[in-house]
Amino acid sequence: MASLITRNPTQAQIAAVCTKPLLNGGDCNQPVAVILDGRWHNLASVKTRGVDAVLDYFTDTAWGKVTSSLNGTYTFDQKQQITPTATVFDLVDTVGNPPSLRLVGNLAWSLKGWTVQTTVNHTGSYRDPGSVPARRVDSWTTVDVNVGYRVEGGQGRRANTQFNLGINNALDQRPPFVNQFDLFSGTLGYDAANAALLGRAVSLQIVKRWGL
Repeated sequence: MASLITRNPTQAQIAAVCTKPLLNGGDCNQPVAVILDGRWHNLASVKTRGVDAVLDYFTDTAWGKVTSSLNGTYTFDQKQQITPTATVFDLVDTVGNPPSLRLVGNLAWSLKGWTVQTTVNHTGSYRDPGSVPARRVDSWTTVDVNVGYRVEGGQGRRANTQFNLGINNALDQRPPFVNQFDLFSGTLGYDAANAALLGRAVSLQIVKRWGL
């Protein structure tokens, strides 16, 4: 914060401050030893380097259309600096910040009105620097499943209706343990930024369309 503190200011610096309306806690009629700049400043910086990659594949068969994809992110570093003269901290692979590795795989099948989709989410392991002794947070892999059926046209109540059954975290995987308890950041034994405390969640969605 050295850039916000002016020690032994010159008379010109004192005069410049005393003529401004936002003067707090100072008396310009007394000797001034230090000037503190308490205004709002955008001093911090965050620089991130990484690589994103996506692979897609699909094919039509006699048993329907099959599609698959793999989406990956590898973050080399995320450097944070509170002020231009402050120490630089690399936040990657620490609690509450991006892990270096994230992968999302998707496999889907569709035929006529039916659709079945499975998604695998993977977060790599990372460091828990706030723990004593220091430890690593385990990787976390979850599976989501969605089954849908769409009725096109026709007559009756089911006409132009779509049904979706979704299961998030189908294998009911618990979030990795984090040896911290911090109400401010929401780190209460797990990392809320990279995992979810809610286990398996089942949802049913029905969408009905009416023609004009």
